[in-house]
Amino acid sequence: MTRLTFTKENNMLVGTILENENAKWVFKEITDNTFHWQNITVLDNGEWRVNNDIFAKRKYINK
Repeated sequence: MTRLTFTKENNMLVGTILENENAKWVFKEITDNTFHWQNITVLDNGEWRVNNDIFAKRKYINK
């Protein structure tokens, strides 16, 4: 389990992992059907390094 605390920064939801404040999950470009998710590591100099970039789209299933 990963525990996060979220803040809104500009047009992003930034989740900081409670056990490691240098690890973040960022959700941005959020629409009704899509979002962009990034796994971030904050380096010692404050720069954000992107570890993973995921672009998600809602899939509708007709039953």
